[in-house]
Amino acid sequence: MAIETIHGVDRLETPERVDLTVELAGVGSRALAFLVDFLLLLVGGIVVLVAVLATAAQGMGTTAAILGYLAVFTLWWFYFAAFEIAWEGQTPGKRMLGLRVLKEGGYPIGWPEALIRNFLRMLVDLGLVGAPIGLVVMVFHPKSRRIGDLAAGTVVVRERAGGIATLATMGFADAAAARRDVVDLSAEEFDLLHDFLARAQRFEPGSRERLQRSIAALLRERLAGRGALRAAWRDLGDAEFL
Repeated sequence: MAIETIHGVDRLETPERVDLTVELAGVGSRALAFLVDFLLLLVGGIVVLVAVLATAAQGMGTTAAILGYLAVFTLWWFYFAAFEIAWEGQTPGKRMLGLRVLKEGGYPIGWPEALIRNFLRMLVDLGLVGAPIGLVVMVFHPKSRRIGDLAAGTVVVRERAGGIATLATMGFADAAAARRDVVDLSAEEFDLLHDFLARAQRFEPGSRERLQRSIAALLRERLAGRGALRAAWRDLGDAEFL
């Protein structure tokens, strides 16, 4: 739940009651990211058209038309949603501009949010009637949210560098290397720990301590339950343990 918005910076409170500060993406950067994606869609459509014409030249006109229609339909309706799921809230345009879609609580989006926000883009924001309304909503909304964001419960934020650098200071070149070395953690547990360590310094001190205590207790319990809690870890404080 968002609790404060000041000059493009949004202060979010996660379901764990952790205050997370994020920088909101403005209308200009979002529009530029969309333009990049739209150009890629246009190139994709041209490729499909060329393929249809080449197939039709071989005497498969009806089949080529049907396949071409299905390809364009799938590309147009699922391009954004598919990329945002595969790239954790980013499309090529958003990645180029350093933007990412998140749930309001700061969590990654899933298929429901990706489909809702992007289907409404096609139905409302790009329609002749809905486009002016959608633009007005986005321009005047304090978080630059469009109608699809409101319906899906999402926000678009600017990426902040530093997560990988934080891990590097701990002896890990990247997240993949860290995952290989921390063999006692599941993928879900590692992602939880990685996200906290990469973003811990941006939390409010009280929130950081609460979350640190909760994550340490959870990981201790899970590791102990499967006999993977090493003796050297048992007497460490929460910060040292994590």
